[in-house]
Amino acid sequence: PVRPKLHTKPAGKDWVTFNDECWRNLRTWDIYIIDGQRGPRVAPGTYTVTLKVGERTFVQNLEVLKDPNSGASAADIQKQVAFALDCRDQLNHTVGLINNIELLRSELEAFEGSGKSKESEALAQLRDEALAIAAQLYDVNLTGAREDAFRSPMKVYGRLAAVAADINGSGIDFPPTDQQEGVYEVLSERVKVAQEAYKKFVDMSVPAFNKKFGAQIGRSVMKP
Repeated sequence: PVRPKLHTKPAGKDWVTFNDECWRNLRTWDIYIIDGQRGPRVAPGTYTVTLKVGERTFVQNLEVLKDPNSGASAADIQKQVAFALDCRDQLNHTVGLINNIELLRSELEAFEGSGKSKESEALAQLRDEALAIAAQLYDVNLTGAREDAFRSPMKVYGRLAAVAADINGSGIDFPPTDQQEGVYEVLSERVKVAQEAYKKFVDMSVPAFNKKFGAQIGRSVMKP
């Protein structure tokens, strides 16, 4: 899975810093998501491994064996891998939305700082709309500090990553539980709602703002 890159700071938290590439990590506390960020494992079988070093390519077959102590069937393992791949794909989709809305928010901040906007109300409305979309996907109050865990509820990204971590790290060789699948469906619906809001934002709100102010907001951001 890819990782989110935040390009804005939480409101009123100017002390939050960015790295040399002008972004910061989305750091989540008190919920284990590391295994979800590592991605799924493969099912037992024969695979082709390709290693490229400069202009040289090395190819070799690799056989992945089932743990002899595992009581799961091959079908169980395949179901687990399929669910883990679904989690990974949904995580990547969510991160894509986060990264895009973060870039748009940073562009709006830069536009505001340039002094080109003569009607702050229109800019504030667009900024609030972008913030509302971001807030559906991740906790926009995160600063990276340990105390963040006590301040705001977990949003879609953290919850999806937790489900992925659960199946990848604790699923052993068994298929997903009914509860895991149920939570995944709920979170997927939330991603869909955020996706629709984002599409409306970039298809209608942003172009209208650009036309009004002669701005270039969102030209480098991919459409949904």
